[in-house]
Amino acid sequence: MAILVKPERKELSFVKKIHENVKTMAFQEHTDTYTEEQLDRLMDKMNQDDPHFFYRFVYCDGCQDFVSETSWKYDSKLDAYIWSVIVRSDLRKAGYGHESLRLMKKEAVKYEIPAFVCEIHDRNDIGEKFLIQEGFQCIHTENNHKRYRLVLGN
Repeated sequence: MAILVKPERKELSFVKKIHENVKTMAFQEHTDTYTEEQLDRLMDKMNQDDPHFFYRFVYCDGCQDFVSETSWKYDSKLDAYIWSVIVRSDLRKAGYGHESLRLMKKEAVKYEIPAFVCEIHDRNDIGEKFLIQEGFQCIHTENNHKRYRLVLGN
C-alpha cells in the first residue's frame, strides 16, 4: 500500500536523490541539482498550505521507502493545475505512477480541482502511454512538447 507523505525537512534529501539520478531523469534529458536553500524554500512553500501548490512524496509500506514525488501547481497563464510525478527509475513499471495519480486525485477532490494538466516531451513514449491509460487527452502540441488533460470527477 502506498500513501502520500508531506515530507519533513530532513527527508527532502529524497528530492536530490531522484532529481540528480541520470536514469530517473532520463525522460527530460538532464538532471536537476537542488541546493540546501532551494530545499528550504520548497519546505516553506509546502508549509503554507496553499491549495494552488501541493507537493508530496509517495511512501510504499512494502518497500519501506519513498518511491516517487508528485505535485500539482496552479498555472495562471494556462488556468490549469499542472500535475507531475517522478518515480524512481528502479521502481518504474511497478504501478507507482498510477498509484501516485490515484492518491493525488483523492486530494484534488478536497480542493475541488476540476482537472489536471500534464506536459511531457514528445519523445517520452512511456509517459505518453501512461497518460493515455489514465484517461488523459492530448489538448496541445508545440515545439516537441505535448499537453494532456484529465478531467477529474469531483
